[in-house]
Amino acid sequence: MERLRRTSHERGGYFTRKDGDDCGYPPSELGRLVDRAILVRLRRGAFAFADDHRSWSVRQAHLVTARAVQAWLGPDYALSHDSAAVAHGLGTYGRSLDVVHVVRVGGTTSRTRNGIKRHRDTIGASDVVVVEGLRVVRAQLAVAQTLTTSDLEAGAVLASSWLSHLISDARRRGRWEWFSQDDAKEDLRNELAALGGRPGTRAAADAITIADGRCESPGEVRVLVLCWRFGIPRPDAQYEIPLEEGRAEVDFLWPTERLVVEFDGHVKYDDTDREAAQRTVWAEKRREKRITDRGYHVIRVTWEDLAPENAKRTAARLRRELARAQRLYGHLGAGSTSTQ
Repeated sequence: MERLRRTSHERGGYFTRKDGDDCGYPPSELGRLVDRAILVRLRRGAFAFADDHRSWSVRQAHLVTARAVQAWLGPDYALSHDSAAVAHGLGTYGRSLDVVHVVRVGGTTSRTRNGIKRHRDTIGASDVVVVEGLRVVRAQLAVAQTLTTSDLEAGAVLASSWLSHLISDARRRGRWEWFSQDDAKEDLRNELAALGGRPGTRAAADAITIADGRCESPGEVRVLVLCWRFGIPRPDAQYEIPLEEGRAEVDFLWPTERLVVEFDGHVKYDDTDREAAQRTVWAEKRREKRITDRGYHVIRVTWEDLAPENAKRTAARLRRELARAQRLYGHLGAGSTSTQ
């Protein structure tokens, strides 16, 4: 079986039914190995070793399956939509990766079969790039495609992830001073318009409006979605508040009202190391006190607060806290620095 494992590594994590036959494992034997949980069937005619498969993230498993699909389809096809977004390293919060999405250069019919979704989109050779050996549509096109099949929250997270990548790239290349999120969003809107008036375009446009590349997690993006849905003024993301010693970067700030919102992704701190957890809690409390001492009101929002059944209540709470903060601290005036 060592020859078969070597073939799997050479192909990027998978091997084909023919590879198995060449190594002395006919289809019947491959089936028995799947039944014994030694192998995993990725798709029709493609397999992976179970121990490798267990070590992969959902994204990694999808990309290995995508390699198998692309090898089977040939060079006329490129990964598109969700699959291309994964290949470009973008966030796929709220998206299923059970199907490999592809598009044929020059166009094709739309159908889903054997775990492959063929899309009708017409693309040219200039729309295809190579990422780690995979032929994929360029990132901006992949985002626009995926937005049209996403709900509002998943779309806003994806667009924010794409903007975050652009921000990181601009910083790495020393072009941060010339980067504009607004310009990048407009480019994405133009890409979306070029796809035509397909279903999902309106929600995709709203997701682009909401998106912010400075958000550091899907939860933070969902806070912006909540504000948009309930007509709450948009806060500024990732702001630095000057303290007596140093600065504190906060997730969101309404400068005029001096209200800080921190998204707490961990409702309960990990108690496997109680001493470390206690230090974390106290560090957060000290940080929060230093912020409030500067005349800011701080509240926290959790995943539970953003759940659909709690969204209306959370929005009402934000409105109350904005009004309260305005009464308590509004006379101090705005005072913070954006990290944009």
